[in-house]
Amino acid sequence: MTKLPFIGYCTNRFTISRLFSRITKMSTVSESVAHDVSKPVESIIRHKLTSCLSPVHLEVINESYMHNAPKGSESHFKVVVVSEKFESLPLIKRHRLVNEALQQELQTSIHALSIS
Repeated sequence: MTKLPFIGYCTNRFTISRLFSRITKMSTVSESVAHDVSKPVESIIRHKLTSCLSPVHLEVINESYMHNAPKGSESHFKVVVVSEKFESLPLIKRHRLVNEALQQELQTSIHALSIS
């Protein structure tokens, strides 16, 4: 059984795949934002940051392999975000915007987040 923080418990990969298929179809995110069923946390990060910040540049990098985490983990991330919403904001307020967008994930599935 797999726990997905935004959905709840799923019993198998088929169920998870179906749910992500529906999310992808319902998503209003541009075609450049791909949802990868094998990387659900990374996909959610990408979707939420795109929705909240409308970035002109976004990189989501899974750095979990660099830490003491099981293979395939999604717990340590680095995001590089360039957005017009950051214009004239100090760094701390930019980071707060990112943290607010990912509040649920930071409480449940993301152990560490580096923001650039």
